[in-house]
Amino acid sequence: GNFYLTGSTGENIWAYNRGVELWKSPDLVRWQYLGLVWDLDQGGTWERRWRPLHDKPCRAIWAPEIHYLRGNYYICLSIAPTGISLLKSTSGKPEGPYIHAFSPERPIINAIDPTLFEDDDGKVYFTSSSATRIVRLKDDLSGLAEDFRTVTLADPDHTPSHHAAKCIGRGSNDLGTEGAVLFKAHGRYYLGAADEHEGRYSTCLA
Repeated sequence: GNFYLTGSTGENIWAYNRGVELWKSPDLVRWQYLGLVWDLDQGGTWERRWRPLHDKPCRAIWAPEIHYLRGNYYICLSIAPTGISLLKSTSGKPEGPYIHAFSPERPIINAIDPTLFEDDDGKVYFTSSSATRIVRLKDDLSGLAEDFRTVTLADPDHTPSHHAAKCIGRGSNDLGTEGAVLFKAHGRYYLGAADEHEGRYSTCLA
């Protein structure tokens, strides 16, 4: 009966934040702050290390997402500048507490902007960054069930003004550079990533 919201928070996500914050709302108008549901210092392992970003030390969580999968709440997140974790609630509630769903010793992959998608048959899929690779997770969501599969667009958009320089350098053969999204609507799958489309930071879908 509630909507839940999280995201990149803190005064300066290019330098530091404490962890994952969460809000809930019954109507998308009134929001209640639920606090810090995962603290880097208390729950983090490899995530606690400071890393260089733009020649300065950084320890920040980027683009966390909360998902309800298989009867439980999961949060996927990225650690700047690269590194992804998946957390699961130990209480079955969105406010946690949360622990690592995968091995706590290392990131799932070195990437950013993870997202999860549960298909109609209950299988859960993971993609991230520019959404150029997709992988199915194990049934208990504790690891990868297979090797990553590369996404190939049938008709790539090669118009230079529709891409950031980073994407152009890869041949403009994918959707974008970051902000992966995967969902299903009206019987069709949609895959997306963000790019500099005509000078606007936009999500591009396939």
